[in-house]
Amino acid sequence: MIEVNFDFDDLEKAFAEAERAARELEGQLRGLKFNPADPADVDLAIREMERMVEQKFRSNPIIQTFTDAVKEAFRIEIIKQATEARKGES
Repeated sequence: MIEVNFDFDDLEKAFAEAERAARELEGQLRGLKFNPADPADVDLAIREMERMVEQKFRSNPIIQTFTDAVKEAFRIEIIKQATEARKGES
């Protein structure tokens, strides 16, 4: 019988890198501005967010698997905020 030994150094480094990237991404996304009344501007904001997410997480194999889900969650949030802003203008 053998005992399985795992080296968690790479895993810990990947999570630490992901945490740093997430903090940086948060700051970048807070600076994302768009006109909620202009569908083209909303689409541009979504594309910019997707670019930011891919840029921050493309080198992290662990987080890369979640990139599509992260982009979808942020896309939904942008659309929600645009919709709420348009309702507030009515």
